[in-house]
Amino acid sequence: MSPAGVRPLRLGALATSSIARRRVLPTAVSMPEVDLIAVAGRSVEKAGRFAEQFGCVAETDYAALLKRPDVEAVYISTPTALHRAWADRALRAGKHVLVEKPIGVNADEARQLCSLARERGLVLRENFMFPHHPQHAFAADLVRRGRIGTPSTFKASFCIPPLPADDIRYAPGLGAGHCSTWASIRCAPRRCCWGLGSGWRGRRCARVPRTGSTCRGRRC
Repeated sequence: MSPAGVRPLRLGALATSSIARRRVLPTAVSMPEVDLIAVAGRSVEKAGRFAEQFGCVAETDYAALLKRPDVEAVYISTPTALHRAWADRALRAGKHVLVEKPIGVNADEARQLCSLARERGLVLRENFMFPHHPQHAFAADLVRRGRIGTPSTFKASFCIPPLPADDIRYAPGLGAGHCSTWASIRCAPRRCCWGLGSGWRGRRCARVPRTGSTCRGRRC
């Protein structure tokens, strides 16, 4: 039970991705508010390794996990092109959904999932953690208190270590390209600009190729 006496959220993980192994599932199992029930992957062997590492059950496939009555929410970290399909199936199975960014390969897929979640009365969240980093609140507080004067320009860079040439994030058929994770994270500097206060909202954000984004004091 959680410290407040509330039953932990019973979670299932769809896909045995790198981000699930390195970041999300270690955090989930460290929280008393979450109980990781099961994991499913494209191979039973890999799911078994995840299950052993995180102390849960290895399911035979994604569909079997969604049928489990003891799973009430799922975390989806499949390749991007599969996000909408499995989030849709999870919502229709009555599960709350946390899906990796981007939620789909285009805005229509995102709208369809949001509409379905509202219709079913379920929670649907995209795992977009950057806006919640405490550094943003710290920077916004500096601006509000005038500790750094009046900002006129905001510059930010978002860097990711290079990946192997055969990484799935480069595969167009799996959602790579302009709709991939790279596209979704490029808006992080813009969201940071928004969080700095109302004086920055509506200002133009110009992307600087390969380096980041610059927000200038001109409206679109």
